Amino acid sequence: MKRCLSLVIVLCIVFISCAPTIPVAEFKDSNQYFIDKTAQKLKIRSLLDRTTTKGSKISVVSMEIPQTLDAPIISTIEDQIISQAVVNGNVVYERDPDLLKYLIEEKSNSNYSIASQSQLQKYIEPDTVFVRLFETQLEPADYILAYRILECGLMYRKGSSQKYKKREGLVRLHVRLINTESGRILLAGNLTAQHEDEVRSVLVRKLKDFHYEYFSHELPVQKNKKYIIF
Repeated sequence: MKRCLSLVIVLCIVFISCAPTIPVAEFKDSNQYFIDKTAQKLKIRSLLDRTTTKGSKISVVSMEIPQTLDAPIISTIEDQIISQAVVNGNVVYERDPDLLKYLIEEKSNSNYSIASQSQLQKYIEPDTVFVRLFETQLEPADYILAYRILECGLMYRKGSSQKYKKREGLVRLHVRLINTESGRILLAGNLTAQHEDEVRSVLVRKLKDFHYEYFSHELPVQKNKKYIIF
């Protein structure tokens, strides 16, 4: 009896050790994280090294849209451009409309101010070509680093074996460095960043739509229960 029991235990151990492990999708393997690692390879620092000196005042703007959008792809790429420009030793000025509103409110006067939306944007008067500007306390930049997204995405190809798929990422930007005093374009060209890795074939479908979910914005604000106060 003991011999049979021992044999069963041994067989169970062998079966468990030989059972295939089920791959689990993790955030570090997600396509979003992969695109972020691809964008990190944009050579913004080397571009600025060739055209500006340390401490140059730079603002980063898009050539396609008048203001920064919070779309994931645009935010990912613009965050990388700004991060590399800061690390490179340049003085980078904030140009995000939402943050500009807070900056103006904090320092436009000796006291805290509340800025209206119309005072934060350039706008054209009806039936005229007059552009009305509102002065702020913020410093101007010496250079504008403008960018246009040409391509951004990834594709899957045949991997090293049937169990794996090769994932290739590509980010292509057109960039221009412009002197704000004269409007002279000091540099214009395309930047390309590529990145690749391998992922389990069974995870490809999961990773295409893999993300954490945000809690609903109504959750923190719940109706208070009625309490009896003595």
